[in-house]
Amino acid sequence: MSDSRKKIILIAAIFGGVCILVLSLFLIVRKTNQNRLNQNHSVDTQSILSEITSVKQSENGPEKETKNDPESESVSESKSETKSEPESKKAEPESPDPAKESPYLSACTVGEYEGLTYGIDVSQYQGNIDWATVAANGVEFAIIRIGYSGTVYGGIGEDPYAKRNLEEAEKNGVKIGIYFYSSAISEEEAKREADWIAEYISPYSITYPIAIDCEGFEKESHRQHVLSQEERSNVVMAFMDRVYENGYTPMIYGDITAFENDAKWDTSRIEQKYKIWLANYKQDPANLEQVSDYTGQCSMLQYSCHGRVEGIPAEVDLDIAYFGYNGVEKPKKEAD
Repeated sequence: MSDSRKKIILIAAIFGGVCILVLSLFLIVRKTNQNRLNQNHSVDTQSILSEITSVKQSENGPEKETKNDPESESVSESKSETKSEPESKKAEPESPDPAKESPYLSACTVGEYEGLTYGIDVSQYQGNIDWATVAANGVEFAIIRIGYSGTVYGGIGEDPYAKRNLEEAEKNGVKIGIYFYSSAISEEEAKREADWIAEYISPYSITYPIAIDCEGFEKESHRQHVLSQEERSNVVMAFMDRVYENGYTPMIYGDITAFENDAKWDTSRIEQKYKIWLANYKQDPANLEQVSDYTGQCSMLQYSCHGRVEGIPAEVDLDIAYFGYNGVEKPKKEAD
């Protein structure tokens, strides 16, 4: 065999070996990449399924909105309809501890316990309420507005639905609390309002607290606009002290932005002695047992102003109290 022929055979053999090596490397790399793609696809699929599950389980809380100014008699604008939370409770209240007393000013004589109770707060804006249906749908308590003082000129006005709501709620076994929209500018005026309330509600069984509601004082036309934060705080504390002297449990209502970090009230003073009823419409509705984004004391939470409860023809505020009562208080006097 000639030398040139031998060279050609050798070159062909080398070239064939190189081709086989390159092909082998290509197959190895391809298999490795395919395995990586399969792993990434598995991770992405699990991640997507997790996100879908999270979205399905989450709920959006209602947007923040303040109570109505009683003088304007305007109803809050409707944004959404939500099913009544009282109808589907998360858990039964904890077993009452009759030996444990409330750390805040309380006139309770029937025993107060720590635990979740579900309720609403109502006024003339809810119209004619079918209280039998409301009670049948799991509402345990109602905070009923009985009146207000005018934001410009003062003077006490009666909520036109107050007596009917008090009578029907009591008749159908819904425990009652009270709220009063106040524009008092002095401690003496606040005490007169508390005395008016005590006389008005004396024929009824009032078990839950009596709350003072002061809002809108940022407006220049509001009577309380001229008061300092300390003066306003002193006024509401005078109101609550008189409520207690009259034999009822006091409470103050307000928005989370007003109470947080002493923003508009001397919260650090108030929360040491009195129950706070907090409005927080950014509350996580799946976790009502703990108030969202608030570090202060909260005894009652208003978590929606767009609730729907069967028996109420309009939207209604939904509340949860972190306390309950073992019985129903007796009226202070017999009805006429």
